[in-house]
Amino acid sequence: MNQIKTILNRVQKFNSFVYGKVRWAKGEQEAAIDVELRPRKN
Repeated sequence: MNQIKTILNRVQKFNSFVYGKVRWAKGEQEAAIDVELRPRKN
């Protein structure tokens, strides 16, 4: 799922945050992906 993070960084860059764990969402009726967003350690 690292490719998902690469795509997100190219299309939706948050300077103060980094993308964390990426996983398939559980319990959704439709396909969905959960992406963790964490504050950047400066």
